[in-house]
Amino acid sequence: MAGETSGPGPSEQEIRMVALERKFDELLSFVQLIAKRNTDDENQRKEDDKDTSEAEPEGHSNTNATPPRPPTPPKPEGERLPIGQQD
Repeated sequence: MAGETSGPGPSEQEIRMVALERKFDELLSFVQLIAKRNTDDENQRKEDDKDTSEAEPEGHSNTNATPPRPPTPPKPEGERLPIGQQD
C-alpha cells in the first residue's frame, strides 16, 4: 500500500524532512552571516564618519547645501493701487 515502509529504516518522508532541515539550517546560517557582516560594515562606516567629522574645521560648509537666494528687491510704491481702485 501507499505510505508503507519496506522495513525498519526511515521512510521517504522522514528522509526528505531531514534533508530539508539541513538545507534550512544552512540557509539560516548564511542569513546570520550576512546580517553580521552588514552590521559590522555599518559600524565601520559610523567610525569612519566619526573620524572624518572630527578632522573637519568648525567653519566647514556642507557641499550639498543649496546657495541662498538673493533678496527680492522691493516694489516701488507708485505701482500699487489701493484696494477697490482700478484703471
